[in-house]
Amino acid sequence: MDANNTTDWRDNKALPELMMYMLQNEIMCDVTLRVGDERKPIKAHKYMLSSRSAVFHTMFEGSLPEKGDITIPDVDEDTFRDILKYFYSDVITITNNNVKEMLYAADKYMLAAVKRECETVLKQTAKSEHATKALQTAYQYHLSDLQTESLDYIEMNTKACLLSEHACELAKLEPSGGNIREALGNSLYLIRFPNVEMKFFSDAVASSCLLTSDEMVSIYQSYFGVISKTFPSSLRGPVSKQQTYTINRYGQITGPMGTTGNQSLIFLSDIDVWLKGVLIFLPYVKPPGYNHYGHPKPPKTGFNKH
Repeated sequence: MDANNTTDWRDNKALPELMMYMLQNEIMCDVTLRVGDERKPIKAHKYMLSSRSAVFHTMFEGSLPEKGDITIPDVDEDTFRDILKYFYSDVITITNNNVKEMLYAADKYMLAAVKRECETVLKQTAKSEHATKALQTAYQYHLSDLQTESLDYIEMNTKACLLSEHACELAKLEPSGGNIREALGNSLYLIRFPNVEMKFFSDAVASSCLLTSDEMVSIYQSYFGVISKTFPSSLRGPVSKQQTYTINRYGQITGPMGTTGNQSLIFLSDIDVWLKGVLIFLPYVKPPGYNHYGHPKPPKTGFNKH
């Protein structure tokens, strides 16, 4: 046999290439994952999955290890193969087309690096008319930086965000006037239609079936001095970027809060403020051997009271 014609698949490959080769050719795989709605079988190696994800490690080596095939119905096949590629080669590809699916998988399997890459891609959306979509995702997956950037853009570009028809996308509705009205709910009556240019109102709004006949009549009358009783017309003040302040209830915490009684907080402001959020902690549960204040109980002396 000519030695020059004998090539081993390990030759001239870096470690990530070798790992991917073993995955793709199912060499020494010891677990089968059934992925997506169709339960597509994908073979892999337990040690690689465990090395990347604490979730998989617990699944295989925890107190109640999984036996047999692993079913993963909530992650589609393409997304899971992208996750496997990251596991084996450290290469991850995040785009606007797969970011939501990848973020879900990253959150499920506690993949911090993948989650950061997803947030980077989503920050581009946060600075566009689709900022409300980015904001929803940020709250769902606790991405604080993305929340801040989305809120800042929405605050400065409210009109563009409202016109993005995002509410209908969320509700899986066609962007018709009736569906937009349903999605807006009572927020419809906060829109200052009397301040809209008449030509734009006639071309874009009146023909959309967004408003009832009586509402449209009241808008047209407002152009000739009749104050609308349905929609506001007062001009909003110019919007400037707001400063965010973080306020702590306590300057210093020396021990856990108790679990009895009512825990409440009342605060007053002498100016109008926007409350962005409140951080609430779960009740403290004292461990065995500790008193109500979280301090160790004194040891028993061995003497009995008489």
